[in-house]
Amino acid sequence: MLRRLLLAAALVLTTAACQDASDSASSADPATGGFWSTTPQTDAQRLEMLRRARNIDPCALLPNQKLREVGAVVSVDNTQPSSCKAIIGSAEPGKGTTLVWHVVAPPTSTPWEDKDAAIERVGDVTVSLLDDRKSMTDAQLREQGHRTCYAEARFPATAEFWLDVQGPIGGDPCAVARSLVRTALTEWRIEPPHGTSPVTARSILTGHDPCAVAPALGISVPAGEQQLHKCEFGFRGGNVVINYEYQDGNPAGPGEPAFTVGPRPVHQVAAAAGDTRVYSAPVGPPLRPAVTGQALPTRTPVVSAVGKPDAVEEVMRRLLPMLP
Repeated sequence: MLRRLLLAAALVLTTAACQDASDSASSADPATGGFWSTTPQTDAQRLEMLRRARNIDPCALLPNQKLREVGAVVSVDNTQPSSCKAIIGSAEPGKGTTLVWHVVAPPTSTPWEDKDAAIERVGDVTVSLLDDRKSMTDAQLREQGHRTCYAEARFPATAEFWLDVQGPIGGDPCAVARSLVRTALTEWRIEPPHGTSPVTARSILTGHDPCAVAPALGISVPAGEQQLHKCEFGFRGGNVVINYEYQDGNPAGPGEPAFTVGPRPVHQVAAAAGDTRVYSAPVGPPLRPAVTGQALPTRTPVVSAVGKPDAVEEVMRRLLPMLP
């Protein structure tokens, strides 16, 4: 639950009116049954679960008509390929409500490990809610200036919806989370495709499997170890990690590229301990800028690989031509 280090930056600020086109009329409780109610038993089923989760439009899971029940929608941003952020009421610290939500598959830790989390059931989905009042004193909350509720909803299919609600000291963020989670679970089962919400960016990375390069390298990545936008495997005597993400500013970094793959420059953006290297390549133009309101950093779709230099160079040379 407290592993909330993902996806802190915002992307593509768009007015509340923009998302109205994707508002859902559905008001029914989250259903039980169907694909997301079945636990994968085979590798083919696990890979299908990842494929379907990767193709869900994340911002469409909480349409504006539902967000407006919390307050006036200031902005809805697509922050990463499977994550979104909304600011409700006010963007001023301590006054408004900030929502950050993610499509996650497969889960990255033992479920519901926080002893203070409230465990609830919504149909066949297990929902865990952790109120920061459980771990902080009133004085600490006043110093912090806001309250937070962390929610995780796990489908039997092993995919999860994560939602963080940060709101004013006098509010009840877990009450907000309970209401929004029910809507998100209903929308999830509909599987809204990318493009359902006009605030969700479409890029070369949209729907692409980061482990698709493995066969070209002569290796196989177990289905149970694959993730939506990250792939980790052993190659040439070391470990390689591929990440698909949106990065702020200029992802290339200073200096000349380490090498090029077709028209795409690949930069060494960091040198870790020993002979580990991080190579990064922009794989598309910057995502569309904010329409109105507060300006956000330019964001670019990026592929990065971490590992030994010869291994990650080979991975990038094989992977980049696979992208459009």
